[in-house]
Amino acid sequence: MNTRSLFYCLILAFFLTGSCKGPDTQTPAGESQPPEVEKRFNLGGAPIEVVVGLSAVSIELTDFLTVTVRIEHGESVLLEPPYLSESVYAPLILVQTPREDLFWSEKQGRIIKTWIYRFEPMRSGEFHLKPFRVFFRLESEKQPKSEQWPVYKIETGDIPYKVTSVVLGDQPDIRDIKDLILPTYDYRPLAVTSTVIGVIGFMLWVGYRMRQRYRKLDLPLEAVIDYLSESLRRLDDLEAQDYISRQQHERLHVELSAVLRYYIENRFGLRAREQTTEEFIREIRYDPHFATEQQAILQQFLGLADLVKFATYDPGSDASRDAMNTVRYFIESTRKTDED
Repeated sequence: MNTRSLFYCLILAFFLTGSCKGPDTQTPAGESQPPEVEKRFNLGGAPIEVVVGLSAVSIELTDFLTVTVRIEHGESVLLEPPYLSESVYAPLILVQTPREDLFWSEKQGRIIKTWIYRFEPMRSGEFHLKPFRVFFRLESEKQPKSEQWPVYKIETGDIPYKVTSVVLGDQPDIRDIKDLILPTYDYRPLAVTSTVIGVIGFMLWVGYRMRQRYRKLDLPLEAVIDYLSESLRRLDDLEAQDYISRQQHERLHVELSAVLRYYIENRFGLRAREQTTEEFIREIRYDPHFATEQQAILQQFLGLADLVKFATYDPGSDASRDAMNTVRYFIESTRKTDED
């Protein structure tokens, strides 16, 4: 066999080896492990049932807890997405924004909607997934020329779980390595790369300084507004109105939504006040300014605010107080992101 034939054989073996794949042991995308515990909740004879499942009743501090919210209902039910505020899953941290998965069950003759939440524990101990509410309406009760459309709710119960600390077993002794031989290292590529980076950085700095010198400011300094502090001040003023004690929950949610959209529009340059909730949530899904937990907070709060404004639903004092705390937490969490 000559040298050319050997070369072609090596190339053919390389491509054949690279094209072979070992067995796929990972779970396919979109599938999840079945929950270890499930709790079912319903409302009398209503054609709807809420099933809450936990991936495990006991996890280690380094593991994740998956919570599955599955809602089975008939075609005549109009459903609002479940609202899980931070007070429901604390002290867990939300690390994955849930998305709705729709499925039609021929056997049961029902629509099945599923939301999967993934949480990370912050400390060990025994905790509970606290109750939350699911709102729905019946198509048969809608009046053609009336704005009044009854809203019903199903409230879940406490679901306990446990977070255990990680226990490290006995580790073998680490012995010193003797006669360590360091490989030779060529520093020339590193020196060349460092020099190029330094030159580029210097040129960028010079360009920035020249731009700062000749740029004309469009606004005087006194016209610059700290939107974060202004929004927190508006929240304080709104809280001082004491709408919760006066049972003016609808007005509270309208003004809370206005403060939140004002802050997002001016702080991040988004058209929050011109968009519907669905359009706004779709736009921020891939926006790097918003973490996973912050996207979930916006989706849940704005959905509840729409329910109050357009469905004439009275959320009550507890939900209104949670909404106030949720908006304040979102605004303050953006301050922490900037400081980090």
